[in-house]
Parts: sequence; structure tokens; C-alpha cells
Amino acid sequence: MDHQAFAELLGNYGEFVGSFAVLATLIYVAIQVRHSRDLLEENRRIALSQVNQSRMDARMGIHKAATEEAISAILAKLNAVAPAEIEIDQIDLLDKSEKVKLAHWLQQNFLLIDNNYYQASLGLIDIDELTVPQQRRSSSPRFRALAEKLGLQISPRLQEYWNRENETEA
Repeated sequence: MDHQAFAELLGNYGEFVGSFAVLATLIYVAIQVRHSRDLLEENRRIALSQVNQSRMDARMGIHKAATEEAISAILAKLNAVAPAEIEIDQIDLLDKSEKVKLAHWLQQNFLLIDNNYYQASLGLIDIDELTVPQQRRSSSPRFRALAEKLGLQISPRLQEYWNRENETEA
């Protein structure tokens, strides 16, 4: 066998082995991509779980505060169980200390609501899982009035969301 024929034979063997190497590399990359996708999905589920846990912790804190003597006495005085049941004109029945306690408790509620809308805007939670849309629309004017009466801060995001809720109602 001459030199040129031997070089062609080696070239053919090289192409043959190279095609197997390319195939093996593609299979390896496909396995790595699938593994990365599975890891991303697992991390997404963990993140969603952490978001939900944080929301539950915040809600439990608000409910715990509502069962403490100061807030529960104020709610009883206002004949309410939840913020949405507070009548605006009854706020004047409270003394200054009670108004301060109620204001701080309601501010916690509004911060939680704002955070829920933020999480929903990121796609981390479904806003309709929070409350029934009709309940949100019916409670937003009351919450606005409470915030105004007690001088609470409402985030622009929450204001915008309440405006959209009222527009869809009209």
C-alpha cells in the first residue's frame, strides 16, 4: 500500500470515529440540558414554596396580632372580625391609642396585600387564589377609606390595582 492510500484509509477511519464522537457529544449535551431543565423546575418549585411560606408566615403574624387583647378589643368595639368589616364612621368611637394600634395592624394588612399583588405580577401566585374577585372589588373602597381615615400609606402598586378593580366593576 502506498503512502496516499494509507492516508486515505486513516482519513476514512478518522471520519468514522469522529462521527461517533459527535454523536456521543450530542447525546451528552442532550442529557445535560434535560438535567439542567429538571434542576430549574425543582428550583422553581422550591421558590414558589418559599413564597407561599412567607405569605403564610405574614398572615399568621397578622392573625396573631388580631387575637392579642389590644386588637381583638378594638375589633370587638367596632363590631368587626376582619378589616373588610370595619365601618368607617365607627373609627371615631376609638380613642387615640386604639386608633394607633388599629392603624399599625391595618398597615400590616395592606403591606401583605401589596406584597401579594407584587408576587402575582411576577407570576409567582395566581391573584384569584387570594380572594374571589368580587370580594376584592367590594373591599377596595372600604380599605381606601380606612387608609385615608387613619392616614395610612398605600403603595402606588396597590392604588393602581384598586383603580383597575374599580374600573372593571364600573
